[in-house]
Amino acid sequence: MGLIEAGIKTRMFHLGITAEQLAQFSGIRPQILHPGIKGTRPLSNVDIEKVHYALHQLELLVDLLKPVPVDMKSTRYISFLLRRLEDGDIEKLTTPYAKIVAEEMMQAGIQ
Repeated sequence: MGLIEAGIKTRMFHLGITAEQLAQFSGIRPQILHPGIKGTRPLSNVDIEKVHYALHQLELLVDLLKPVPVDMKSTRYISFLLRRLEDGDIEKLTTPYAKIVAEEMMQAGIQ
């Protein structure tokens, strides 16, 4: 295992996410990501960039929501929050707007 793979695994560990979740968040098929993380088959530069971007977004999300514990086990919940982050709406989650977002999540069945 090289430095890139070790770095990815360390970041995943600190975030508390699985390889399956990282595959979903990064848009990389698990059949490609798993061997890449294990170091048995190298990831392409494009895939490495996707992984790093997904990990960066997840780390940013955790930092922004630090007062609120983020349950990384709920992929639907995290995907919803990542979409909000990309839309620039994540900062609003600490304002009265948070109530509206919470209601949207409840209506969508995301908890």
